[in-house]
Amino acid sequence: MLETALAGMAGDAAMVAAARAAAARVGWYRVYDGADAATGIAPDLAAGMFGGQVAGSRGLIGFGGVLCGLFLLAPGIHYPLHTHAATELYYCLSGNLSVEHGVDGERFTLAPSDHSVTPSHRLHALSTGNAPVLLAYAWVDEQSAPIWMWERDATTPLGWRRRSWTRRADASWQCRDDEPVDTESFRRATDP
Repeated sequence: MLETALAGMAGDAAMVAAARAAAARVGWYRVYDGADAATGIAPDLAAGMFGGQVAGSRGLIGFGGVLCGLFLLAPGIHYPLHTHAATELYYCLSGNLSVEHGVDGERFTLAPSDHSVTPSHRLHALSTGNAPVLLAYAWVDEQSAPIWMWERDATTPLGWRRRSWTRRADASWQCRDDEPVDTESFRRATDP
């Protein structure tokens, strides 16, 4: 899958060359290691998302001020609505990534050389098409806060439930909390 994504890279020549060099040197890992259906992470999603940090706790550079590197997503996966405290920047190197911001938000597509910025605590979802997607990413601001996976739940006051995932020391994630979404969290996640 990585070789297919690397072969499909396009865009700025310097960025493509840097991504190719980084891909050969980073320690690739499964983003949601240990996930299963009981924790709310679909098995195909858990098996289809890989990170390769350049800077961060698992990076080539052990730097704590920013997480950055490469993010590889398998074809045909959907990363459901979620939030995190970090501001997330993507630069698409290969494939096409569909991004949605907000509840029932408008989707837009990242193709090679396109970029996106997801503000801190903004609700967003990602979907891939029939080819793997390779992104250069950076997480700035708060990196240690949990990722909250959201799902509709008619039994809760606002109709939403969320599960938190926290980063372990090895940079993989572990499911921690399950709770109804409160009014302040909903407002912050859906405000444009």
